[in-house]
Amino acid sequence: MNELPEIEINACFSPDPTDPRIEMEEESVSWIPGYLNEQTPEGLAPCLHPANRELFEKIKELAVSHFSLAFERMSPMFEDYFFQPIQISLDLKEIIHQTEFLAHFDEHKSMQYNGSYHFYASKYLIRSYGLELIKNKSVLPSLNIWEHELIHVLDAKEVLKAAMFKTSVDPNNNLIYYILKYRLEGVASLLDLLDGKISAIKSIEEAKALFETNLENVKSILSQHTKTTGKIRHSIYFSPDFYTVGPWLVLDQIRSYTPDFKWNKILTMINDGDDISDEIKFDLLGSALNDSNENFLSHFKFFLFR
Repeated sequence: MNELPEIEINACFSPDPTDPRIEMEEESVSWIPGYLNEQTPEGLAPCLHPANRELFEKIKELAVSHFSLAFERMSPMFEDYFFQPIQISLDLKEIIHQTEFLAHFDEHKSMQYNGSYHFYASKYLIRSYGLELIKNKSVLPSLNIWEHELIHVLDAKEVLKAAMFKTSVDPNNNLIYYILKYRLEGVASLLDLLDGKISAIKSIEEAKALFETNLENVKSILSQHTKTTGKIRHSIYFSPDFYTVGPWLVLDQIRSYTPDFKWNKILTMINDGDDISDEIKFDLLGSALNDSNENFLSHFKFFLFR
């Protein structure tokens, strides 16, 4: 295995509350745990207070540390990748304001051909980092937050292909994107399932049954429209089921063309919470990443309107 070169990872607040050229409203940053709501001795805004400057720096350092650990784990998957400095924006603008998001890989702002990758940390994640500094222990959900986003990087080609359907006003295209979201988030959440961090769904059969029920509900909604609005699309594109059902559907797809794999043993280990070796985890993840959106749609043949 070739060793990866050292990767530079930078984190910054967006916008930067310590930039004197930017007039920050206090409510934009005062919610951060540990924030000191006092002016500086010189009468400057609280966000310029030395204590708050130190807080901002520590949060940036924590973000870089968490991302670095995730990247170290995922590094075997990135042997053929070239990286410019990785940028993490700590999102005060609420670019990713949906409550489902902890972090986000920006596939549009990133430029894979020259190794430029851009990520966002949500306000929820920033708040969790602030609490971690106060309590000196993690308060984050027990999920692979940055690993999830790095898997999206590995799957960027399929992410971009699916995006063509996302903003369409054609209900059938919206339905296709809805189904592909199970694959996109299912692949990215596969390590969570294999790490024993997803327990809401217990089997492939249970996942497929819930998927079919959800699919019929979404088809019913979309069948009422000849064109969709952003509000309609938003209502169907955001669901926790993508992250809990999706990984099981991805496993079902892999199982369909690897019948000789010891599936009964692996599925039993998942259900029993037994440790699965990283070798098996990354083999399964590699198989999932080598598959395509088209194959996923083909595997679940009932995606068109009836």
